[in-house]
Amino acid sequence: MQNVNPIDMIVGGNVRLRRIQLGLEIAALAETLGINDTRLQAMEAGRERVGASLLVEICGALKVAPGFFFEGPAANASAEVALTYEI
Repeated sequence: MQNVNPIDMIVGGNVRLRRIQLGLEIAALAETLGINDTRLQAMEAGRERVGASLLVEICGALKVAPGFFFEGPAANASAEVALTYEI
C-alpha cells in the first residue's frame, strides 16, 4: 500500500465536498470530466493525485477557483504536516 499525501487528501476531500454541495452524483461528475467514477472516487479519497489539467476541468465543472481545493478545516488542520512533507 502506498503512502497517502496529506495534500492529496485535502484536495480530494474538497472535490467531494463541492460535488455534494452542488448535488452531483459521483458518476455524473466523472462523466463530465471524461473519467470513470472509480478513478474519481480514488481522487476524492486522496488515494490518487489530481493532475493540474484535470484540476482545471474540475474547477470548471464545480464552478470554483483552484484555491478552493486547498482551503477549509482539513487544510488548516493539516497545514503543519503539509509544510513539512518531503518531496
